[in-house]
Amino acid sequence: MKKKLISILLSAVMIAAVISGSAFGASAVTTVTEGDWVYAVNSGDTYLLYSYKGSDTSLKLPSLLYGKAVVGIYSGCFSGSSVESVTIPHTYFSIGDMAFNNCTKLSSVNLPGGLTSLGNMAFAGCTSLESVDFTYVQELTEIPYAAFSGCASLAGVRLPAKIATIGESAFENSGLASIVIPESVTTLEENAFSGCALLESITLPSTLVSIPDGAFSGCTSLTGIDLPNTLETIGASAFENISSLGTVFIPESVSSIGANAFYPEAVQGKVTLTCYGGTYAEDYCKDNFVASYVVLDRLSGDANLDGELNIMDVTYIQKYCLGLNTMSYRAQALADVNGDGEITIRDATAIQLILVGA
Repeated sequence: MKKKLISILLSAVMIAAVISGSAFGASAVTTVTEGDWVYAVNSGDTYLLYSYKGSDTSLKLPSLLYGKAVVGIYSGCFSGSSVESVTIPHTYFSIGDMAFNNCTKLSSVNLPGGLTSLGNMAFAGCTSLESVDFTYVQELTEIPYAAFSGCASLAGVRLPAKIATIGESAFENSGLASIVIPESVTTLEENAFSGCALLESITLPSTLVSIPDGAFSGCTSLTGIDLPNTLETIGASAFENISSLGTVFIPESVSSIGANAFYPEAVQGKVTLTCYGGTYAEDYCKDNFVASYVVLDRLSGDANLDGELNIMDVTYIQKYCLGLNTMSYRAQALADVNGDGEITIRDATAIQLILVGA
């Protein structure tokens, strides 16, 4: 992390001389000034927005210069400026490192539909940023390092459907109150949501196999989390200092839990861990002196998690198949009686056969 930060800071120092990042190539900068705008000549007979010399605070960024397309925002272009709102044309495919870093008056931004590259720390420190519109973004696959860190007013973000990676410290110390991570996401990186003190709920995708170090540390308002059955590892300090968690079920798929993952609340009895008997999670609770943990029986078909197998579970699955209720990841694992990886009417039928002794 420190090496990455040093590299980013160095690129900021060199911004007047070198274009950084693969989206911008790696050649000396040639600039063109037109009115209040300064452009960098880009490859492919296109331009990048290099800087703004005007005083307007509500900006609609230019899409053409001399009949040629402006396709991106250069690194540090608006860093530290007084801009309050920005409309970015759909011709823009790239926003460079620290492009809007520390724009403390920026309150809203729409991201262009063609966006494929978002730079490190692109909106870091934008303390007034309340909304980020990803509605038309189709091809962006990563929220990079510290992209929205320190955005204290950012209460919610709807991420685009093709995001695969949420990078290190991407939303660290932001104002998020809730977020749904799309099923496309397979990777969370360290401290992705650490210090989000207002975060009350987060929905994790069934595709996730690892929660990294410090991912949710210091999220002191988080009242619960549903861990997917695909999860294999929980990193060090992943849920450190979160007494509001209440009860957390550790799936039987988990085979590694890092140091202080639930410290100190689990040791103090403020957080209760639950798990199935004979799993890694049970050993973890014993070995780490967890003060409050519950070992559960794995009752196949117990879709409503009441500890019994009866006709109510059949009804619960039927309603789920009709979209009338939801199931936690643990409930889904139990409801999949026939083990085909799906919750269907066939599972309800299987429970009925069990109940009649067939």
